[in-house]
Amino acid sequence: RYDDLIPFMSGKNIPACGFALYIDPIMKLLPLVGSKEGTESRILIKAEESTPEIVRTCFTLAQSLREAKCTVGIAFTEREPSNYRWVISVTKKPSPFVLIDRQQKQRRDVASVAEILNILGR
Repeated sequence: RYDDLIPFMSGKNIPACGFALYIDPIMKLLPLVGSKEGTESRILIKAEESTPEIVRTCFTLAQSLREAKCTVGIAFTEREPSNYRWVISVTKKPSPFVLIDRQQKQRRDVASVAEILNILGR
């Protein structure tokens, strides 16, 4: 809200004006900017569904990976940033994790955090 903006710009004397920007469509048009340094070890955790159980699992996994000194992001949207080498999809399947190595273009089902850390060399 901008009080007295319109009169200041030689318009009619109205008390206030405002405007809104829809940031999400604008953000989709912009490339994700991030340092290429460290991309090798960055991990994105993606929730396949937004159920409380899966969301809780995402945050628990992120905490475990951070304790192992991993750089971790969490995504609850369809958009997948490109500056992550590793993507871990959290699912309801018997193997709750799908680990994707975007550099090697490999995908594997993983059953535990310990197995993920082993694959990542942590």
